[in-house]
Amino acid sequence: MPYRCAVIARLRYLAYASLLFCCPLYAHLPEFYGREFIRVEPQNYQPQMSPENSRQRRSTLADRAETQAQVRTAEAAEGAYGPGIADPLTNLAELQLERGDTDDAVASLQRAIQLVRVNDGLYSESQLALLRRLIDIYRANGLYSELGDTYVHYYQVIINGKQSVTAESLPGLLQYLDWERQLYNTLENGQQRIHLLRAYKSNKLLLEQADDAAPSVFLSLAMSQLKNLYLILGERSLPGLGRDLPRVEQQLATIQRVAESSGRRLLKECLARMRDAPPEQLARVHLEQGDWLLWNGRHQSALRQYSQARALMQAANASEELASWFDEPVELPDEGDLWASLHEHNSRVLVVIEASFEVSYKGEARKVKVTATAEGQDWQASRIKRMLRESHFRPRISNNGYETGPRVTRHYRLIGIN
Repeated sequence: MPYRCAVIARLRYLAYASLLFCCPLYAHLPEFYGREFIRVEPQNYQPQMSPENSRQRRSTLADRAETQAQVRTAEAAEGAYGPGIADPLTNLAELQLERGDTDDAVASLQRAIQLVRVNDGLYSESQLALLRRLIDIYRANGLYSELGDTYVHYYQVIINGKQSVTAESLPGLLQYLDWERQLYNTLENGQQRIHLLRAYKSNKLLLEQADDAAPSVFLSLAMSQLKNLYLILGERSLPGLGRDLPRVEQQLATIQRVAESSGRRLLKECLARMRDAPPEQLARVHLEQGDWLLWNGRHQSALRQYSQARALMQAANASEELASWFDEPVELPDEGDLWASLHEHNSRVLVVIEASFEVSYKGEARKVKVTATAEGQDWQASRIKRMLRESHFRPRISNNGYETGPRVTRHYRLIGIN
């Protein structure tokens, strides 16, 4: 009897595990492209560093003295927490930056933000511009820990203050979501998935708050959420089962089960909101929907979206861009900005492998040949060859539908992330 119970329990375990962790059988998952290897241009594959903050005008000592006097005057008139102190503090911060006094500028801005919170409320909209300026300073100076904290603060002001997402606040919010995805990609402390879950949940709240926003704002947030869904659905199988899973893994597993349909609904909503948009913009959304469907094994549904994109681009006489979409195979997910931001801090000079192959009408790489250009690279070439065979491609597409070929030659390198 105990043995029979153990067998039944084991069968239930396997059945539940297959439901919980197995992605659709028709998809090449887990995803390799963008996670384990990436396409590069052989002459320029090192990540670009953020440009330094530069200014044409440098302040004089008299400028700073005058501004500091304005701060002291406001303090004397209104007290240490007077509402009129924030503006001269902000001006002082800019002058300090022009003189290269970054620490003093940060201190001035932080004090201005604190004064705004005291006088206008913890989640007042008036602090958003100050936070964006602080984000710029931290990013320009490579202060990534402080940058992450400020992104979180910026996001919380939007969400908890019930601020509507606007074109002005959008860039900072998208940067915050990119930051969470970067942490998911770069951390090696076992907590990576916390940041992926946080990016998904934060993005979901922002979409709800952008319900009345301009279509372009909603579309930007939707494309960001689609990146999160690509990452979640492309995750490796999560370890454990049910209650044995940490809470983060339980939540991600739940999202993973419905990620494919969530992405489809999100893209349909974008098309509904953009029905009056220019043809080129509509075509791009149809292209995104086609890629999502194809990546998830829905070839015929994807082809219908591609056909609509093609018709819109032909009507707009955008033949050059249309050719870039459909004349040659494209690696999926085709999210170049996602991969660029995920690997922004990966500055190691890694080996570039040349690969030639053709892509079948089903979007599968065939007849793959790889070339190692130096001794000791064979294992990297072999690994990339194996992963190319398991990767998704948008095949060449003509007016007649999917086509096999042409043979292409491309360059890739290993990344070695989570």
